[in-house]
Amino acid sequence: MVPEDNFPQYIVFDLDDSHYGISIESVIQVVHMVAITKIPASPLWLAGLIGFRGRVIPVVNLRIRFGLQPISFELNTPIIILQSGKQIAGLIVDTIEGVMPLRLDGMQTPADMTIDAKFISTVTNQEEKVTIIPDIPKILAGTRKYDSKLNPRRLVSKINMVTDTRDDQQKK
Repeated sequence: MVPEDNFPQYIVFDLDDSHYGISIESVIQVVHMVAITKIPASPLWLAGLIGFRGRVIPVVNLRIRFGLQPISFELNTPIIILQSGKQIAGLIVDTIEGVMPLRLDGMQTPADMTIDAKFISTVTNQEEKVTIIPDIPKILAGTRKYDSKLNPRRLVSKINMVTDTRDDQQKK
């Protein structure tokens, strides 16, 4: 048997009553809820934009992205800041359980389980606890255009649109 120290480490978090894990190699930082700038005409699951280390990044409301019932955010609601390829984004989750080792030999793909799971990469069952490993590139699909480093011109246009809309509302 392989010692737990040799298993890949995952940040494990909850949404509703389900457990999810993201490899710590993808995670940059976990922050508490901050002010999020809404983007007009964006998908509902895209919570908006935040500033992070001099960069404007998109933030995904993972509950809505997964088709779960939305809830109100609290000041202690966690946002997982992660990197997928060149893109940096945030994921709003319910709670963080911590960093845990997950055995690779216990993982199954959705195809192995004959389920249609658009955002699931793999699933593991350890100590009678099922943990879902989400497919981050699929979750972030459609957010790349909101990353200031990857698409600065489009983002400036979107931010100007938000500012213009706010100015018009204040004049009324």
